[in-house]
Amino acid sequence: MQKVRGYIFSSDFCGQKIPQNVQNLYIRNYCKNNNLHYMLSAVEYSITNSVYILEGLFDEINNVNGIVLYSLYQLPSDNLKRKKFCNKMIKLKKKMFFALENIVVKKKEDFEKIETLWRLKKVIISNQSIWNY
Repeated sequence: MQKVRGYIFSSDFCGQKIPQNVQNLYIRNYCKNNNLHYMLSAVEYSITNSVYILEGLFDEINNVNGIVLYSLYQLPSDNLKRKKFCNKMIKLKKKMFFALENIVVKKKEDFEKIETLWRLKKVIISNQSIWNY
């Protein structure tokens, strides 16, 4: 059984605020359904665009097989930071699981798929005012 660390937000992301207990329950169920040994979640600081805790998970990455994020939109919103983080995970042969979207990233091709989703989300958010008439 693969051992994984959870990762959740205490603030909003992409215009959504999901309570921590809901994120943890979702991650716990995801792990149970995917035969993953869930270790408690690390909680990101509620500072806008903070990824301090996420990057700090590298300090213990050798003790786990990967990280389970509630959503792929909890990755850094900055394109360069997101790419750097994901490339480091892939290089270390660690998996990223995104519970809400039911996506696993373990190689560069997987990362390209989530980048496409990120680009789409950014376009939708930037054009939201068009739909509010």
